[in-house]
This record gives sequence, C-alpha cells and structure tokens, in this order.
Amino acid sequence: AAVRKGGLAAGRCAVVASLASSGAELLDEEGNFAGLLHEALSQDDEGLLLRDGHLVLEVRRQAEADSPQGLLDEASHAGEDLDSELPPCCIHFGVGRTGPLAAPCRRLGDRWLEELAARHDAAAGHATHGWFVSLDDTPGMLQACLGLSDGSGGGANTTSCCWTWPDPEAHRIMWPHGTQHSDTLIYLHGFTCDGGSYLCCAEYFYREDKERKEDGDEDDEDDEDEGEAVCYNSYPGLKVVLPTAPLRPIFAYDGDRIRSWYDYLTDREGEEEDDSDKATLDESTRRIHALLEQEVAKVGASRVFLGGASQGCCVALHVAATWKGAPLGGIVATQGHLLSCTKWPADWANRGTPVRVYHGLADETIQWDSWASAAYEPLRKAGGNLKFHTDEGVDHGDDEAEGRWVRDFLSEMFPG
Repeated sequence: AAVRKGGLAAGRCAVVASLASSGAELLDEEGNFAGLLHEALSQDDEGLLLRDGHLVLEVRRQAEADSPQGLLDEASHAGEDLDSELPPCCIHFGVGRTGPLAAPCRRLGDRWLEELAARHDAAAGHATHGWFVSLDDTPGMLQACLGLSDGSGGGANTTSCCWTWPDPEAHRIMWPHGTQHSDTLIYLHGFTCDGGSYLCCAEYFYREDKERKEDGDEDDEDDEDEGEAVCYNSYPGLKVVLPTAPLRPIFAYDGDRIRSWYDYLTDREGEEEDDSDKATLDESTRRIHALLEQEVAKVGASRVFLGGASQGCCVALHVAATWKGAPLGGIVATQGHLLSCTKWPADWANRGTPVRVYHGLADETIQWDSWASAAYEPLRKAGGNLKFHTDEGVDHGDDEAEGRWVRDFLSEMFPG
C-alpha cells in the first residue's frame, strides 16, 4: 500500500512480497495454501494479490537437510508442490552455508557450491519471474559466478575457477563430492529439453537401496516389505555430465527456435522416422566426441559411459557408432531409435561395449512395434553385448520409467 501511495502504480511497477516461510509452512495438511499465502490469494476483495493486481510473491527457500549431499537433493526438489501452483512468483535461494554444515560444505569446494546453485535453478522452472541468488563471502565466489575469476587458485576455501552456471548453454555436472572421480556418464536430453532439467530428478543417476524403516515411520503402501523403505544414494566416484543442445531453427516447425541436437526436416507425428539434417547432426557429434575425449583422458575409455533419451538417444547411438577411440564402458539408449543415417559398425561385437535399449510399448512418439524396433536391426546383426527391455503401458516421456531404466543400467554397470 505504501508503494502505491508513493506513486508507483500497479500499471508501472510490480511489488515483490516476500514469503519467508518454508514451503511446508505455506501449505496445510491437505496441500492447500495456508497462512499469509492464503490471505494473499483470498478470493474476496481483501485478498492482497487481487486487490493490487501486480504483486509478485518471493519464495525464500530455507535449507533443512543435515548433510552436504542432502542439501543438493533438497535443492533438486525445492519447487515441488509449491512453485508450480503459485501465481506470479520469483524464487530466492542462498548458496552459502552457516552453522554445523558450513565447514563440511566449504571443504567440498566450488564444485559443490556451483552444483547447489544449478539444482536450485533447475527446480525454479515454474517461477514466472525467475530467481535470484544470495552468494556467501567465500573468497572469489562472486567473481567465479560472473566469469571474472583470474584462475590464480588459492586455499581450500577459495573459488579458483570460473563457473559454467548460470550460462543456460553450458552443460550441468553432478560431481562425485567427497570421493575420487573414477567413472563418467554423459547423458543427452531429448528434443525441446535441456541438461539442467535432469537436476530435478537426480535420482535417475543414483543407486536404489532399501533401508529399514525406523519406528514411527508411516507405512508405504508401495513397499513390498513393510519393514523397508526405498532410498537413493549417489554412486561413489561417478560424475554425470548433462550437456545442453543449442537453440536452433527447426525447419519442420516453420523455423521456430527450439533446443535440439539436430534439425528436423519433417514431422511425421511418430508414425515413422523423421528426416534429420546431416550438418547439424555432425555438429553435435563433434561436440560430444570432444567431450568423450576429455573424459577418457581423465578416467580411461572403459570407465566412460554414454546415453540419452529420445532425440538424445539417437545422437548417443550415432556418436557411439562414429567413435574412433578405445571401446567405451557402455551405452544406455532410452525411448529412442537408431537413425537410418547411422552406419552401425559391423565389428561392434569385437569392441565388447554393452548396449542396453529401453522402450515403452505404448510410446506414440517413437512407436516401437511399427518401426522403432526394426530401426535397431543393424545392432542385432552386428551382435555383441546387446539387450532390449520393453515395458507395457509406458508412453513417451514417462519420467518414472526413464529413471527406472537409467538406474537399471547403472546398477548393472556398477554391481555391488
């Protein structure tokens, strides 16, 4: 009210109203808005939001986890059940830590800080007015975030290199914090998506474990064993690289700029393979080959894994087929197909690289029975360590199924 009386009318300027409470305090037991948020969204004339007409709600995220890894996973899911239901809102999150977790988090260095910020960013996708971040006083953090670091290095608590976040074109990385980097998975997203979107579902790349429920835990009807609960833990040593395709004009969609690994020349609505543009496919192939070379130089080819979903699956298979280096550790192909322009190596069996293909039988975008299965015939003829896994009733873009498939692949590659 004071802002409006001062001359900044609703038509000229938005007012940001801070919601300092956590998401749990803003929702009641039934998932309805409560407290200040309920008052702001009230449907009568006294509702602050309706009365003003140009109010942006600032959601301040408050950390509650009790470990560095817990903070990362908490950030990945920070927007669930709240952000997507809000009217105009922005997200405010902090990267610095205070209290008991300050020292262990800082010991993990700038990689941990950058990943925390990237996960918060990814979980703010529903916010109509974006996000802003508060950086702590770790020496060099602001310069690194803005790309101004001189790279001179420093002590354990300093930030000595430029961050790739928040550049939307840069790939996102899930680091093996606290353990030695020993393996790398490069996973490519589908058409219209981006690498950062996987940070909201980091469990795709975790190990699924069972732990005994503590006394007082509510029974989960989905648990086969009432005394156990499912939990997800990161693989020690595994680095997950999530590249992002560029925005490019798509010929089949009248030149609309869409994130895509290559240009589509046709849109046959899933009834058969679309024609792909060779130049843009080759461009992405060179980029992923270069990324493979970087990771192979760090951990060795047999410890580098490649995969992707949908269009990303197609590119991953094409990259694998054209890779001239030592055999990779494994390929995971989800809800995609082998491009007709991809010449699968006849000597693939001699390379010994496992290929695991996962697909939903209810997929209407890339239809398995009518053409996608046949597209894999060159792999079947080449032989080698190849397995197919199909699921009844699973359509394209099923998040639960994709996560289950990737975890299945990783559990096989990293037994025990």
